[in-house]
Amino acid sequence: MKVEDGGIYHIYNEGNNLQLLYADREDYLLFLKEYGRYVRSFD
Repeated sequence: MKVEDGGIYHIYNEGNNLQLLYADREDYLLFLKEYGRYVRSFD
């Protein structure tokens, strides 16, 4: 996904029918790491 300056993005924390998006803690931690990397790229 290409992230653009000034874009508005929605980050989902659960799937359809309240299904979990992350299979385990490591998946969730990887998401947080990647999210942080993208957020810092806009500073």
